[in-house]
Amino acid sequence: MLSEFAARQGEQGMQVLGLAVDKPEAVLRFLQRQPVRFPIAIAMQGGLELTRTLGNLQGGLPFTVLFDAKGQVQQRKIGELSSEDLTNWSK
Repeated sequence: MLSEFAARQGEQGMQVLGLAVDKPEAVLRFLQRQPVRFPIAIAMQGGLELTRTLGNLQGGLPFTVLFDAKGQVQQRKIGELSSEDLTNWSK
């Protein structure tokens, strides 16, 4: 779902970036099973602190953040995204 969203929104200038909070080997295994069409950065355990600074105080995953063009947080969601979330966020 995110790959399709990334492809559609890329035409509008929006970029999707995945941030993996895990070891590189685990991320690569996941991506072999579930390939995506957007870049993935690997933050390892330091990513948990980053998610907390972005508003995820409990450290729940998955955690999704939408930034505007100026880098300001516009939306946050802890848990699985729905296609409805993505549709609403892209407006």
